[in-house]
Amino acid sequence: MKMKGFISTLVFAANAVLALPTIASNVSEESLSPKARFNTNLDVGDYDFARVHAGYSSTFLDEWKFSLAETSDVSITLYDLAFPGGSSDDIFLSQGDGHDGKRGHNYAYPQISQLLDNQYLTFSLFDHNGSLLGSAGENDTLTALNLVAGEWYTLTVSAKVDGYLGSFYSGTLSVEPVPLGDSLPLFGSALLMLAIRRKQQSKERAQAGA
Repeated sequence: MKMKGFISTLVFAANAVLALPTIASNVSEESLSPKARFNTNLDVGDYDFARVHAGYSSTFLDEWKFSLAETSDVSITLYDLAFPGGSSDDIFLSQGDGHDGKRGHNYAYPQISQLLDNQYLTFSLFDHNGSLLGSAGENDTLTALNLVAGEWYTLTVSAKVDGYLGSFYSGTLSVEPVPLGDSLPLFGSALLMLAIRRKQQSKERAQAGA
């Protein structure tokens, strides 16, 4: 029976939604915390993050703050967990015959296209001054290079809840060491300045001894 199948799907999705907060708080051993004090001095590695929202058609803006242990490159990827619902044809219910002997009525429940979904899911990264470093959408990756150690960075995630039971998203923030090639020009410039300074000191000493 179509109605029975729909109810089973709805119950399964409801149980999944109830379990999502636990899943979101235990994404992995290395994960971002909603509390900034637990995200200080992140080392090289992958840090998962996730959050659940209820309230169909509501909007949200989440913030994840972090700092780095050393100057690093950071890449962020975000995913939307969508759980489809059913069309009105799948949830058509017939009342049957009434007690008065007359033919009963048929009822169609409202169409539910998505049980879990985010609409307009977007994420952005800001530096400690509030300057935008970049933005991207779901299933996309944002990369920021040469982020300074010890400074606070803010990752924001925003969307509209488009699921009847709510919405769920998850992502990964990857911290990677800055490639040596990027620092070679600075290192070479420092060596050049040091060589020039030593040559000047040698010339000064020679002139003083003359």
